[in-house]
Amino acid sequence: MRKRRYNLFSWVLYDFANSPYSTIMTTLIFPVFFTESIAPGKWGLTAWALLYGGCEVLSAVFSPPLGAMSDMMNRRKRFLVFFTLLAVAGTALTRTLSGGEVFRAVFFFSIAQLGFSLANVFYNSMLAEVSPPERRETVSGIGWGAGYFGGMLFMIAVLLLADMGSPTFQKDSFLLTALWYLAFSIPVFFFFEGSQNSGVSVSFKAGYSEVIGTIKKMSGRKPLFYFLLASFFFNDGVNSAILFGGIFLRKGYGFDDASLFKAFIAFNLIAAAGAWIIGPLADRLSSRRALFLMMWAWILSLSLLPFLSGKAALMTIASVVGILIGGTQSVLRGYLSKLAPAGSQGEWFGFYTLMGKAAALFGPLLFGIFYGLIQDIKLSALSLIPLFLLAGYFLRKVETKLGS
Repeated sequence: MRKRRYNLFSWVLYDFANSPYSTIMTTLIFPVFFTESIAPGKWGLTAWALLYGGCEVLSAVFSPPLGAMSDMMNRRKRFLVFFTLLAVAGTALTRTLSGGEVFRAVFFFSIAQLGFSLANVFYNSMLAEVSPPERRETVSGIGWGAGYFGGMLFMIAVLLLADMGSPTFQKDSFLLTALWYLAFSIPVFFFFEGSQNSGVSVSFKAGYSEVIGTIKKMSGRKPLFYFLLASFFFNDGVNSAILFGGIFLRKGYGFDDASLFKAFIAFNLIAAAGAWIIGPLADRLSSRRALFLMMWAWILSLSLLPFLSGKAALMTIASVVGILIGGTQSVLRGYLSKLAPAGSQGEWFGFYTLMGKAAALFGPLLFGIFYGLIQDIKLSALSLIPLFLLAGYFLRKVETKLGS
């Protein structure tokens, strides 16, 4: 019992640790820095979508075999530590960038994003070790909520301690993100006690062989297959909304750095509430029904965004989107943890990451091209609606009896 409490605490704290990375490096500051200083111009937003999407596609290639290797070796934590340190190093290196240094920016961000994405494969698969099946959505929601709470506290700390008028403010925030990420990851590095290591060394090729074997058996696990397709489009829509959130407020409503920070402090608090509220609700209502409700809420919110004129109306819809982001991510992770067979959680979460990362190129690129053609950031939000409709189509094919 004591071991489980330590495991749960350190596991939840890791979400608290890495959330500022998502906030600063893929949503709020680095995308603005990249599109305004590294690659300014009409197609800078599309270049950012290609950089982010390319990193996610690469992580998609590596996620399933690495997930299978972690299952076969029973060493998820070791993989988690390695890729976390890679993410921290890449994030810290972006502090050294100057305007126009496209190659170095692509290289450093790629190191950081690959480390972050692959570390999350093992972090997500560890959910089965910290929670019984009947509480997976609730515990998943606690983790997501702690992450958004961590992102909020980080931004408050930056507002209080950093000089937002300094010309190096954006780059300083990258270094602070790396330090926060490392500091709050330490408990899971040293105190998490997973399953006993097998002591077996497994090659990358063996990991791929295990993945190929699972693909061959996928026809017998149609609920999982359709769930992964649904998650592809859910994650595509959600990640695109996150990726362009800061740019949307900057270009559409003229938010400066201070206004962006204040808006995202509120956003993180709302997203945490969404994860904490919707996770337990999904345990009671069913994951499948909760996802359908959120799908329609996403479509309604995106449909209204282009027609908002005041900041009050914008923040109302943004609050709904914040709840939906926290809730959707929380329920998807918990739902897969229930559907995936025992003993192969890492491999199936590797597939889950593969689908999410493969989607990360399609949605952002669609948004970026749409904006490049029409030069209207508000109308570009409509390009995400078909993604949620497709998510709902495949979710209908997940059998209700397995979608509890």
